[in-house]
Amino acid sequence: MNCFVQWTTWRKAPFGRLVPEMNDFVPVTELCSCSRNRTWDLFATESGADATAVSTEAISNARLNSKGFVLDIDLDYFSTWDPFWKGMYMKLQPWRVTLSNQFTCIFRPGSPNCERKAFCKLIERLKVADAHEDDAKRKLEWTQIANDLTLQYAEGVNAEENLLNFAKLLEKYRDDKAIRSEIWAAGPYLNLPHHESSQEEIARMVAELEQFLHTNALDVTNPPAIVTIAKSTGDQYLPPHQLDVVLSSVLQMLERVYGKLATKFVEYEPVEDAGTKREM
Repeated sequence: MNCFVQWTTWRKAPFGRLVPEMNDFVPVTELCSCSRNRTWDLFATESGADATAVSTEAISNARLNSKGFVLDIDLDYFSTWDPFWKGMYMKLQPWRVTLSNQFTCIFRPGSPNCERKAFCKLIERLKVADAHEDDAKRKLEWTQIANDLTLQYAEGVNAEENLLNFAKLLEKYRDDKAIRSEIWAAGPYLNLPHHESSQEEIARMVAELEQFLHTNALDVTNPPAIVTIAKSTGDQYLPPHQLDVVLSSVLQMLERVYGKLATKFVEYEPVEDAGTKREM
């Protein structure tokens, strides 16, 4: 049988925005026509020690109300860089990168959502205070907000020292708005996975995915309507030099599972809005 596979390249921007490489997109009118519209029951699953039972149950439940599925594969699952961490290390000393991460991420574990929201609001207020050009006003507001923020951190964390050191870090780059902006934006993302897999590890994970598809009858006995593959190389979530190895390994695995593949690379067109390209 033939299995249709398409892939593209996405880059991830701060705060969860997905941005196609070169700010491109596919017009909805070209993706599908009304006569081809279908309703999908979609779920996402992440492989892991505790995920097998959950994903198996989700697959079974999905089949009760649907006749087809889309298999979406992100290649940075097999090998991944954290581009925020990599970029910050080029501009800041390692301890300052760690400080930026701790300042924005360490608070009381298991906190209710209301406390998490309070923490995030205080961080945002602190960011606004840091933008003041008047030194006296900036330091006064920073001190007031910092007093409330110290109560949000976990026991054993020297919040006052962290806040003081973080303030010094920002002051060091007071005249460089670009670096200060990156410090604020990248902080929450500096604990993302950062592990460049060996070829042996890549081969093992591809084999595990192949076994997963067979185990859950997501193979030739129940093929997907389409397989989508994101290369994740735009911002180097997938190490660019490993793209050929990972992509070819995944495509070969899909051929073993589904037979001959009909592949297509999706090209995107730029969106112009008042002379400015839009992020999708």
